[in-house]
Amino acid sequence: TPAFLLAFAAWFRLSRVAGYHAAEHQTVHAIERNEPLEPERVAMMPRPHPRCGTNLMVLFSVFMTLSAWMKIDPFVAGVISLAAYRFLGPWVQQNITTRPASRKQIENGISAGRQILDRYQRGTSWSSRSGWKRVWNMGLLQVAIGYMAPAYALPLLAENVRFVQSLARFLQ
Repeated sequence: TPAFLLAFAAWFRLSRVAGYHAAEHQTVHAIERNEPLEPERVAMMPRPHPRCGTNLMVLFSVFMTLSAWMKIDPFVAGVISLAAYRFLGPWVQQNITTRPASRKQIENGISAGRQILDRYQRGTSWSSRSGWKRVWNMGLLQVAIGYMAPAYALPLLAENVRFVQSLARFLQ
């Protein structure tokens, strides 16, 4: 529901995860542009990244909203979704799933970036990891679980807890 999406967006934006998410993107931008991995330089990089999983979540959300909720033909919904996600994905990243990173978060992102570069230079292949480990390390599964868990937990809790009953009615 729209209320649930707004609550999720507000929670994500206010969480520390959004700062770390921004720091990761900024570090990747710096690496791709051959910029030095220094906090001052990395902090100047943009927060949205074109290959972020948020873009896929936006694409999926727009498609599901149009096809399932608004009952638009799936083909038409797909065309609209593909056109919209190119603009909406970066907008959602800039305004919801990232926020300005603290120096500590940027330093953490730089550390992770250096580890990745080191593994790459040593020839440690990403494809040598098991399929499940690669999926887990992408983080999309964790985001999907975090997105869906409240939708399933609230109805279960609503049967027994009055506050949750009120919250569930509000979010519907």
